[in-house]
Amino acid sequence: MCGGGGGTPQEMPEVTQAQINQAVSLPEGFRAEPVPISQGGGYRIVEPGGDVYQQAATFGELVSGADQLGAIAGSGQALFDPESNQFINRRTGQQVTAETLRNQPALQETGRVGGRTVGVPGADEDVPGITELAYGLMAEGIELPEQQVAQLNADQQRAFQLAREGIGVYKPYLNRAGELTEEGVAALQQSLGATRDLAAQIPGVVDPGRAALERAATRVEGFAGEGASALQRGALGVESSARKGISEADIAAERARASTAEAQRQLQEASQFGLSSAQQGIAGLAPEAAAGYMSQFEDAAVQQALADIARQGELQEQQIGAQAVQSGAFGGSRQAVAEQELARNVLEQQARTAAQMRQAGFDAAASRALQAAQLTGQLGQIGSGAAAGAAEAGGRLGLSAEELAQRSALQGGQLGITGAQTAGQMGAQGAQMQMQGAETAGNLGLQSSNLGLAGIQAGLGAQQQAAGIGQGIAGLGQQTLGLGQAAQQMNLQDVNTMSTIGAQQQRQAQAELDAAYANQYQQAMQPYQQLAFASDIITGAPSGQASTMSQPGPSIGSQLVGLGTAAYGLGQSGLFGGQ
Repeated sequence: MCGGGGGTPQEMPEVTQAQINQAVSLPEGFRAEPVPISQGGGYRIVEPGGDVYQQAATFGELVSGADQLGAIAGSGQALFDPESNQFINRRTGQQVTAETLRNQPALQETGRVGGRTVGVPGADEDVPGITELAYGLMAEGIELPEQQVAQLNADQQRAFQLAREGIGVYKPYLNRAGELTEEGVAALQQSLGATRDLAAQIPGVVDPGRAALERAATRVEGFAGEGASALQRGALGVESSARKGISEADIAAERARASTAEAQRQLQEASQFGLSSAQQGIAGLAPEAAAGYMSQFEDAAVQQALADIARQGELQEQQIGAQAVQSGAFGGSRQAVAEQELARNVLEQQARTAAQMRQAGFDAAASRALQAAQLTGQLGQIGSGAAAGAAEAGGRLGLSAEELAQRSALQGGQLGITGAQTAGQMGAQGAQMQMQGAETAGNLGLQSSNLGLAGIQAGLGAQQQAAGIGQGIAGLGQQTLGLGQAAQQMNLQDVNTMSTIGAQQQRQAQAELDAAYANQYQQAMQPYQQLAFASDIITGAPSGQASTMSQPGPSIGSQLVGLGTAAYGLGQSGLFGGQ
């Protein structure tokens, strides 16, 4: 605390804050106020920082302290230091009080130097000539101009505004890019579902053609049997006609022929049975035969596997979002690229998994169909071989009997053979025509299946085009994101341009402020320069202070020391009547 009255608190008249403000004048930032009775009463002066500068027990002490404070602050030499709660000398840094002001030597007269009026000691004061002027300058002090910094101009403010407005300008483009990407993915998923539906229709289209071929084969077999029967009936008819002209001796030959015909029929049936079994085995080797052995739970397993992969993709996407939040890049382009790459990987993994599972199911069904076909063919071969062996044995017996009766029944047998050949040819021709009709029907069924497959292939082509459109929509999303990035970049270019223009203007304004500061500095230093110039003339020795300064040079302290040294030299030389 800088001074202040004391004494025993005593009863005093009440003085209001308004009366204090009217009676007391304080420097800027200081205030005087009464102290509540509960805090000891009296009055106090509070400094700008809020600390108590001086305590007064009476109103008179308050007024006296305020007058001393005003004298110190108005001396022009003191500066208030909030840390020490004291006034200090601007040049020496020493504390300034009312007592130090009273003890300071007073200058009785005035003089002019450098266009300024300064104090000059009187005749009875022991400081002569130029020394008095130097002393006056040092006593008066110097007010240097304040250096100023050019403020931000309108262009720079506009650059800041553009930068703030450009924050998040990419977000609408990013959101639209995300929507387009989702639309593209939805289109791809829809195309994938339609492709699966079309693939599921293939067995339904192929089965009718296969059934038509099977029916045609059955009818061909029936027509072949009918042709064989016609041949047999023709032979029997010829034999019956020939039998009337043949003697009883030929009966044995006829029976031999009958046994031979029976053996031939059995051989034909065995052959037909073997052919039918072979055809069934061959039909079981066709690719579409595997459809009957496909597992009914395959599609459910595939869908569950695809759902598991999609769930893993969602978990990884949440991890990407969490990592982006931790790194402060949530919603950024890196997060968008990572999510898009994850979505592409999920789709690829789903496609590979579905293809592998369906291929495995088809391979297992094809293997079971192949085993069934092989078993059917083997059983047919065994049955056909057994029937053929029996028929061959019967044929051999018939041939032996025919050899015994051949001599007696040669003429009748020849006639029977000729008639049998004629009837057999006619029956064979009819059977051939019927077989051709059955083959035509089978071909028509096959053509119908081919047409159905062509329609499915066309549908698959359309789904591929739809998938391409979905990819194109996703590509538009990427382009939209690029537009957002371009808008952000162009806004940054505008900000840089405005900042560059504003910086040029600010440099110009700063140069003008610096020039004004240099001019004011030159004016403030002019008295000291003139005094140094006079000192140089009188002493004949340059002091180094006479040069004209267009910008700040040595410090004020060093200049004043130089002037003081020069003045002391003049005083010692006796040119101004010194002691």
